[in-house]
Amino acid sequence: MSQKTIIIAVAIFLVLGIALFAIGFYLLPKDKVVLEEQPAKNLFPFGTAEDRQIRNSALSREETGIEDDKDATEIISGILKQLSNVPIAGAITLEKDGKTFVRYTERTTGHVYETSTDGRQKNRLSNTTIPAIQQVLWGADGEDLIIRYLDENDVIKSVVATIVKGEESQTGVIEGALLPDNIHDLTVSHDGQNIFYILSLGNAAIGTTANIDGSGKKQIFESPVVEWQPTWITKNNILLTTKPSYAALGYLYTIQISSGVLNKILGSIAGLTTRTSNDMSKTLYSASGNNTFETSLHDIESGTSVLFPITTLPEKCVWGSDNITLYCGAPQVIPKANYPDTWYKGVVSFNDAIWKINTETGVLNILSVPEEDARESIDLIYPSLSTSEDILIFTNKKDSSLWRLELP
Repeated sequence: MSQKTIIIAVAIFLVLGIALFAIGFYLLPKDKVVLEEQPAKNLFPFGTAEDRQIRNSALSREETGIEDDKDATEIISGILKQLSNVPIAGAITLEKDGKTFVRYTERTTGHVYETSTDGRQKNRLSNTTIPAIQQVLWGADGEDLIIRYLDENDVIKSVVATIVKGEESQTGVIEGALLPDNIHDLTVSHDGQNIFYILSLGNAAIGTTANIDGSGKKQIFESPVVEWQPTWITKNNILLTTKPSYAALGYLYTIQISSGVLNKILGSIAGLTTRTSNDMSKTLYSASGNNTFETSLHDIESGTSVLFPITTLPEKCVWGSDNITLYCGAPQVIPKANYPDTWYKGVVSFNDAIWKINTETGVLNILSVPEEDARESIDLIYPSLSTSEDILIFTNKKDSSLWRLELP
């Protein structure tokens, strides 16, 4: 057979094959046609996908144990704004004449400022210079504050202070008294009238309550474990969480102020960090493992835990007054590392999105992606809500700047 004849035969075969395929396709019943289902794309594809990174996305209802027929995720926009471009040491929201103001202390100078939430009105309230402040805790009225800093000998100083207005100027001065040196950690009651602090005495930790001015001291706690993080949670209860490390098992206790009785809530959890609702019904907590961490929600009464819909550290969250709603910064991408240690040390920094989470229904709202809304990368810490819960303020861990998010 000649080459020309072979080519002609092959061409005829191909034409017949195509024709038969076309006839068969159109004659087939339509309900027999099966299309392969493709996986849904990530609704929030922030960051880059690398095999050393874990993308933060909402968990399924089966994973969280939440059963609800509502749509799980919704994007609602808040209005994000930077209120201070210099490092701050602590901030509080105040309500005056129906308006919300933010009061904060500059880290480098110790000067106290007050600004409206739109940033248009800004006043300096004090000109007393206290350099290199590490932390400021506020009384409820914003007039009393506890200033913590290191002196030239690396001694931790804690000053209970008041802003005293000048007679001839609106700018006042800070006057105060020293608390004991080298307080490990300290918390202020919700009404701003009392404090609880932890000191070392020999090889033990001693916990003491006092009035906000340092008077009326009463020891209510002693432990061979020195490193504790206290939170004054209710009038008669203080939370005590062991300071976290991926290499150590952590514990969460409550201590009754009136009796000194300890009750364990959580224990034997590596890298434990916590954030407990104000009615002490639920605790958000994270646990370390496998070069990452996971976040869970613990029901205190039943003693049961379920995975939280997003992965974040509890320090990035604040509970609403309903004790159901959580507002959280959550990393869009989580690099593999030993958490929370590497994050505390600043070796790893996160780029957060800001979420609102209903812990009963599991419904999620994404409020802001700072890189899109403000062209700024934010690693959110120290979140707090205004009294009316229409403003969320927080610090950017990357540079200690102050921000606010107007909630929709």
